[in-house]
Amino acid sequence: MGRFAVSVIDHLLVIHHQSSQTSQIFDIMEESKPENNVVIHIPIVQGVSMKPAMVDDQLCPMYSGNWVVFQPDYIIDARLGCL
Repeated sequence: MGRFAVSVIDHLLVIHHQSSQTSQIFDIMEESKPENNVVIHIPIVQGVSMKPAMVDDQLCPMYSGNWVVFQPDYIIDARLGCL
């Protein structure tokens, strides 16, 4: 459990999970698996962690606890001002 953010790119869903500091990619156009009347999509990329970015010689962590999410696909670190 924990905070997460969702980014959408065409038919891809990218789920960013703060607690585990990983992101998974799901292709909603790929074959899905029905289970107990629920459609389950298998991630095409299992949980991988993104490297921190350097912004003006300052390390900008990718899974900050200071996230502010603006839909459809903007994640901003409110403390550092990183997008």
